[in-house]
Amino acid sequence: TTYGNGNNVEEYQLPLLMLSLAWLYDWCDGVSRGGTCDHAPARAACYGVTFAVATLIRMTNALSVAGGIAGVMAVLMARRQWANLMRNALAFTVAYVATIAPFVAYYAALQQLDELWYGMIGFNLDYISIDVFDYSWRTLLLFHHTGLLALATGLAVLLSGRRRLVGALLVVAAAAHLLWIYHSMGFDHYSTLTLPLLCLALVEWHARWQTLRRRAVRVAVGAVLCVVVAVNVCRA
Repeated sequence: TTYGNGNNVEEYQLPLLMLSLAWLYDWCDGVSRGGTCDHAPARAACYGVTFAVATLIRMTNALSVAGGIAGVMAVLMARRQWANLMRNALAFTVAYVATIAPFVAYYAALQQLDELWYGMIGFNLDYISIDVFDYSWRTLLLFHHTGLLALATGLAVLLSGRRRLVGALLVVAAAAHLLWIYHSMGFDHYSTLTLPLLCLALVEWHARWQTLRRRAVRVAVGAVLCVVVAVNVCRA
């Protein structure tokens, strides 16, 4: 990793974040193209596990997924897909409880549930209430450029008038995470959590590459993306 000294808790959350956000992106893309809005409960179960792991580590780690889930709920409610919404809510809840339950049982056996609740909830609430973010351009460009690129990509998709649900996912997911960073301790390695969003942004730009007719525009976009990836890979 190029974030901090490595072995940060954010890294352990990445596989679940990537899977959850990829499935949310796939669903938004399908609905935007006129496909069915039915959402698979198995995917909701994955979101439940993601949130459970975030609860055990740091609740704010799953903010990007929370934004996507809010979008799914809004679409299902707007289209009156109540049965599908309830199945997904049940799958999410069961997966969440099943993931948390062994840890609750362990601390209950040790008669230390108060320590568990404080570590999962109390300490996290105290931690995220501290605002000491460095608002310098260096911090923004070197450490939070991944979230900024995802946000800009989402805005570009929204303004294009096509696949607006995909654009909304990128905007909400990136904005939720960036707003938290700007009102927290704002450590550089927090931007690790936006790497899945960077992947989705690159997928989106790859899909739009053929629509960029002018060579100068292609070169400019390609240069920006190369710089983002190079900074992310080479930065110490």
